[in-house]
Amino acid sequence: MARRRAAKAPTVEEILEKFRDAEDHWKMLHSQMETGWRIFNRKLNVQAPKGYNVIYPDTGYTIVMTAADHIAGDAPKIQVPEAGLTKRAQERSENLEQGFQAALYRFERAQNENTSRTLVINGLWSGMMVSQGPLFTADAWGMEPIASEYEDAEAYESDRVEYDTTKKLEWPFWWKAIDPRYVYPDPGTTGREWIICSYERTIGSVRAQWTEWDSRMPGTSGGDKPLPDGTKIQWMEFWSRTHRAYLVGHIAPSAGSSAFWDGAKEVDAIRPHRYGKPPFQIRSAGYGTDSGLPDERFRPLFWAADSFIEAEIRAYSHRDALIRNTAWSSMIAPI
Repeated sequence: MARRRAAKAPTVEEILEKFRDAEDHWKMLHSQMETGWRIFNRKLNVQAPKGYNVIYPDTGYTIVMTAADHIAGDAPKIQVPEAGLTKRAQERSENLEQGFQAALYRFERAQNENTSRTLVINGLWSGMMVSQGPLFTADAWGMEPIASEYEDAEAYESDRVEYDTTKKLEWPFWWKAIDPRYVYPDPGTTGREWIICSYERTIGSVRAQWTEWDSRMPGTSGGDKPLPDGTKIQWMEFWSRTHRAYLVGHIAPSAGSSAFWDGAKEVDAIRPHRYGKPPFQIRSAGYGTDSGLPDERFRPLFWAADSFIEAEIRAYSHRDALIRNTAWSSMIAPI
């Protein structure tokens, strides 16, 4: 039987070329997502005359959070259908439910936020739910002791007990929600072939994960001083079916309205992984239409009400301006 040939690792240039294609494909959807994020966070850009405040009502935020309360809840329950009517099938279903419920609990504890609820909230204001993982972190358990490497049996038993205890206490997997505004799946399969995440990070946050990184950007030499930890840089994470890459780089303005990566540098060597697929899950929130256009397939909960919410903001702001100009004019005029 012929052996399957190992997949070739992509180059930095090939990854950047994929990113440019995906950025153009998802551009309209990301613009729509940005509007949804601003409505949800009460930061929608609304023009107002100089000296007057823009009043943001809580309509968008309330719609999303109320729906999230009904959909996500605080303690989601996992149900596994029984494969048959026998006692054995019932016991199997119960064991799986208990195992999956315990795993979900450990996943949630490993993150600062409630991942399930965050996914629902992201889906409501953006129309797309994106999670990364589960990924295995070998450092959580350390190195397994090997009996043949020990001369003292007592020392081996001591290290073995400590290793087994660590395995019971430390959760070596992580699963987290990803902001969909910064996700660029391959246009053909929406992330089954490859996915790119690109956003802004600080030097310090990258060094916290890769302590051996020299904190230098593309174009800097070894004689230059490393950049301060607070310096903001562009970050790119690439996952294909076979390989993964972590890149840092500069953003430069392009001829159009968007921007492009002006060179990139590997934080860690581009290397294969053994997950068999990009470790991401992408789902529509269910408010769009079955169309090939991304901005029609992935739509936020209040997509049809965007213009009404903007009109409401203007109405609140206009009322505030009228009050300031009329109710207090008798006090302002003498001054």
